[in-house]
Amino acid sequence: MNKVLIVDDEENIRLTCKKILEKKGFCVDTAGSIKEAKEKLLTDEFDLVVTDMRFPGESGFELIGFVKRKLPQTGIVVMTGYADIYDAVRCMKEGAYDYMLKPFDMEEFLRVINRFFEEKGLKKAISRLTDTVSLYKIALAIARIKPLDEVLDVILDTAIEVASADGGSIALYDEEKDLLIVRVARGKDSDIAVGKILKVGERVCGYAAMKREPVVIHGDLSDDPRFKGFKAYDGIKSGLSIPMMIQDELIGVLNLKRTEKEEIFTEDDLQRAFIIAEIGALAVSNARVFEKMRELDELKSHFLSTVSHELRTPLTAIKGAADLSEKVKDEGTCLKLKDIIKRNTM
Repeated sequence: MNKVLIVDDEENIRLTCKKILEKKGFCVDTAGSIKEAKEKLLTDEFDLVVTDMRFPGESGFELIGFVKRKLPQTGIVVMTGYADIYDAVRCMKEGAYDYMLKPFDMEEFLRVINRFFEEKGLKKAISRLTDTVSLYKIALAIARIKPLDEVLDVILDTAIEVASADGGSIALYDEEKDLLIVRVARGKDSDIAVGKILKVGERVCGYAAMKREPVVIHGDLSDDPRFKGFKAYDGIKSGLSIPMMIQDELIGVLNLKRTEKEEIFTEDDLQRAFIIAEIGALAVSNARVFEKMRELDELKSHFLSTVSHELRTPLTAIKGAADLSEKVKDEGTCLKLKDIIKRNTM
C-alpha cells in the first residue's frame, strides 16, 4: 500500500488531507513539526512526504534536505501560500516533485498525489526492465565462459550500472593464502586499487568477507562501531561490500561506491547488487575452470610436441641407416649401420 506522511502545523489541514487520502486507499500518517516528521521518517518507511514550508522556528527546506540526503527514494510535495511562490520554485530545484498553492482544491491535491505514484510505478517498471537486461549480460558471460578478466569487467560494469554507483572494485579470494586481491576497479584511484592485497577482516571489504554478509556504509567510518579504528575512505559518501558466494564457498567481494552522487545507497540498490554478486560468483567460478582447462590444453600440446620430436629423431636415424645399408657392400660398415638401427629401436 502506498504510504504518505502529511506534515503541517495546522491540525485541520493534516486531518483533512489524511481523511481524503485514506478514502482513496492510501496509508497515511501525520506530523505537526519538522522534528516529529524526521522521527517518523527514521522509524517508518514512506513513499511520499507532503509538507508545508512554514513552521514556528523551522523551515520546510530543512525537511527537504533531510529527505534527499537520508531517503532519496522518498518523494516530496510542497504545500505553500501565494506569498511563498519563490520558495516553491526553490523547492523544485532542490528536489521536490511538485508544489501546491494554499488554499488548494482537493481534486487538484489528489491529481498531484496520484500522478506521483503513477510515475513512481513507471520508474519501477523501467528499473525492473533495466535489471533484467543487466542480469542477461551476466548470464551471457557465464554461458560463453569468457576469460576471467573479461568476466570480471562485465560483472563490475553491470553492478555499477544497476546500483547507480560512481565506481567500485572486485577482490578475488585466494583460499591457500587466505587473502583478497583486487583484480579490477573503476572510478577514482582505480589504478592504485588494482593489485591491492587485503587480509580477511581488514577494511570494509575484508570485513564483508569475514562475516560472509553484505556491508553498507555511509559517510565517516568513525561513526560506525563495526569499523572503530579504521581509516576513513577519502571522498566515499556511501559504499557497498557484498561477498560473492557459491553456497558456503567465498569467491570474492564486490565493492561499490558513491563519490559524486549525494544520495546514499538504498535497500533496492543493495538487492540489485546482491543479485549481480551471486550470479557473478558463478561466472568467476566457470571462468576459473575455463582457465584451468586452457592451461591443461597447452600442457597437452607441449607434451605431444615434445614426444613427437623425440619420436622423429630416432626414426630419422633408423631410416638413414637402413638406406645406407642397402648401398654399402662393405661388411664392417654394414655391421655399424645395423648397430645404429638396433640402438634406436631399444
